[in-house]
Amino acid sequence: MLNARVAVFLSATFAAALLAGCATTAAPPSTTTSAPATATTVASPATSGPVDILFHDPHKFTENTQAGFGHGFDHDGYMENLRTFLVKKATPMLQPGEKLTITFTNIDLAGGYEPWRGPQLDNVRFMTNAYPPRFDFSFKLTGADGQIIHQGTRKLTDLSYLQDFSASINDSDPLRYDKALLMQWLRRGPAKW
Repeated sequence: MLNARVAVFLSATFAAALLAGCATTAAPPSTTTSAPATATTVASPATSGPVDILFHDPHKFTENTQAGFGHGFDHDGYMENLRTFLVKKATPMLQPGEKLTITFTNIDLAGGYEPWRGPQLDNVRFMTNAYPPRFDFSFKLTGADGQIIHQGTRKLTDLSYLQDFSASINDSDPLRYDKALLMQWLRRGPAKW
């Protein structure tokens, strides 16, 4: 029985590797920054609003390099979901004419994959304290006159994210723990970011 499982696991791994090598996808919209030629920043679809969310080199994010054999997680979808959430929550916090730009340099969503549990659990994200949500980003808040009001870099993580009761309110949202961590930062208000 064990040898049959190993054979199935190795066959699935080999097939996934072959398919991954043959698959092509359209590149996400990007703009080259002043960083090395391989660095890209995925910009917001519409940058005319008061909040602009950017993702610098998203293919290098911890979340996008997770182990697993082609697990079914939508890597582009989570970024758009977080972007929409942040624009909605941060916009009312700004004064008229202010602009907030957040550039994510790394994202590791809550939970993790454990491929050693076997192929039947490849698509299961395990929510334990060993896999807290983590966000690395820089931000810049500018006034209506274009002057920088506040800027900096932040590394957010929440080791006790499973005990966050605010996340349980939206318990059907797969990004509830991640959004709760970002809300903790936003709630501090622009003066304390």
